[in-house]
Amino acid sequence: MTIKIDPRLVRQAQRGDARATEEVATMCRQLLCRRLSGLGVYGDAQEDLAQKALEVVLRKLDGFEWRASFETWALAILGRIRCRQEQDERKLRGREMLEADTDPERDSKLELAPDPDGDPVDEVAKSALRDALADCLSRVPPERREVWLRHRLLQHEHHVIAKALNMNGNTVATRIYRADQSLRHCLEGKGLTPSAFAMG
Repeated sequence: MTIKIDPRLVRQAQRGDARATEEVATMCRQLLCRRLSGLGVYGDAQEDLAQKALEVVLRKLDGFEWRASFETWALAILGRIRCRQEQDERKLRGREMLEADTDPERDSKLELAPDPDGDPVDEVAKSALRDALADCLSRVPPERREVWLRHRLLQHEHHVIAKALNMNGNTVATRIYRADQSLRHCLEGKGLTPSAFAMG
């Protein structure tokens, strides 16, 4: 059922009628939440976006000039806020991936530290494995490489990675799987065993 807000009620709210403003706000929130549900946005994310959009709608209500319906105008505000939020999230993920790619603590986990009492032949093998992994990993797309490193090397669970990178858990699992496949093919092409890198 389409939510329609009586234009007379909106005009009363524009004139400063507190009761009308409260009623418009209630109906507008329903309108915004329904649109977000249709877009697959639920829970806290839906509440956060609806609240932000409603705040803008009420703040700009005086300036609403009726060039479109009130509902169209309110939904356009929601669309702009959602788009801006997605852009901010992409920028944040990009910064996190860049920082992670240059994190010396994490990169040190790629190193197979030499054992002073170890067999020189083993040390050569370890060095070859390290170089091969670094080379193969550099060929994995950054968005897959990031989740792979977090899961395989830092031992983070899927839900932890999903929360940290603000993405769906299924997306995390898919990216890890595809990174595994890319690395497996690359390492096998170098004659190395993928099991050495816990990619069972």
